[in-house]
Amino acid sequence: PAPVPAPTPAPDPAPVSAGPAPGMARVVVAGDVPRVWFSAGSSAQMLPPGDLPPGTYDVHAVFGDAPSVVGQITLIEGATRTLRCSGSLRMCR
Repeated sequence: PAPVPAPTPAPDPAPVSAGPAPGMARVVVAGDVPRVWFSAGSSAQMLPPGDLPPGTYDVHAVFGDAPSVVGQITLIEGATRTLRCSGSLRMCR
């Protein structure tokens, strides 16, 4: 009989980032809302979740087929915030 090959070791897991990049804050979105993004003041720029400059942002989310502003979030340099969004409650907090 042919020799049985040795099992291949599992790959190392991807490294987990300890926090936001220097000079940034991080926002993580959890929940069942398919699309959430952020805007600052009168800026037309829409930013995805992840590492963002510190500041206060309007939170935009899509519930059904229409986007809406669902609140504000203030991000502090070096901090990570988790925003939980619920489609059934039509809110993020």
